[in-house]
Amino acid sequence: MKVFIIAASLDERSGWGRYSRAVIDQLIVQGMDVEVCSEPAAHPAYPTISLRKLTSSPTISFLLNMIRVRRAARDADIVHAFDGWPYAIYGWGAVVGTKKKLFTSGIATYSVPPRGYSLKRMLFRVAYGRASKILSVSEYTKRRMIEGGVKPGKITVIHMGATPLPIINTEEFQKYAEQLSIERSSYPVVLTVGQVKDRKGQYETLRAVKSLRSTYPNILYVMAGNQDANYMQQIHKFIAEEQMERSVRFVQGADDRALSFLYLRCDLLALNSNTDDHNIHFEGFGLSVIEGYQFAKPAVGSAESGVQEAIQDSVTGLHSKQGDSEDIAHKIELILEGYETYSNNAKAAYKNYSWKDTVEAYIREYRRD
Repeated sequence: MKVFIIAASLDERSGWGRYSRAVIDQLIVQGMDVEVCSEPAAHPAYPTISLRKLTSSPTISFLLNMIRVRRAARDADIVHAFDGWPYAIYGWGAVVGTKKKLFTSGIATYSVPPRGYSLKRMLFRVAYGRASKILSVSEYTKRRMIEGGVKPGKITVIHMGATPLPIINTEEFQKYAEQLSIERSSYPVVLTVGQVKDRKGQYETLRAVKSLRSTYPNILYVMAGNQDANYMQQIHKFIAEEQMERSVRFVQGADDRALSFLYLRCDLLALNSNTDDHNIHFEGFGLSVIEGYQFAKPAVGSAESGVQEAIQDSVTGLHSKQGDSEDIAHKIELILEGYETYSNNAKAAYKNYSWKDTVEAYIREYRRD
């Protein structure tokens, strides 16, 4: 079976890229013949075709990508687009008029058809109508897609897996601790992995950390991920006003070994994501949460988002109220008070998240009549 993948990114420093690489690697392990179309450029690990970014001339780039994908997928049995816009549309262009099967992954915001009447909404309707299945990463994303007009019977929920991160030795651990200026006395260490931007909720978590300093004077908040410039102005302004420079660290461009250090060194994960004011942008799952489970780290994360499916409330962590820094601080305190139980439960939950299981479920869907 030849599977043609259309992906947003293969860069493992992003959530999209980690998802794409993990699924592709496991498809290959399971004997699939895989070819990949990705944005940005080709990746040496796979036979990859590069997509144009929809930037300066989006209409021309979009049409050229449709042509490129159509040609490249000529010999495929399955076309799998790893998100909705615009990748599911490219997938539809690759299969229309053929007997090829089309699958799309429902990740988060860009998998939901836009509201109102527009060409974009019409293209979503056509692509999703042609798809054999939409493979959603969470019940929450499924719900949001249904609200956007997608037929429930089209959607199957298959949770993400977690790629085992490398185990670093004592020497490496100390090296990273020195590089990032994380002292032994820092406690608790709260970690958010993901782009520093409004949707990830670092600002609300930062405010929670500030309120906890009276109880935990050595508390440290680590934000690991690329940074949105406008959002960072708000972050830095608050840090300066509250004199929190010693209580915050920023990490950009972390590879898997550096991430292993951060997960090992932290005491808990925080993914207090926000759904925006227009109820459009949202967190689809919470991959960093389940990566933390490998290292027995519990988590605080937003209710009314896909994160609530990565965190079993009162078992592997606690759900927080979106935008409520006081509630976030309270939930962090509760986890620290019952830390051993939460930590043991997080470690036990890790076994439930396997890319092997995820991709086997994908392949079963590929093979259905």
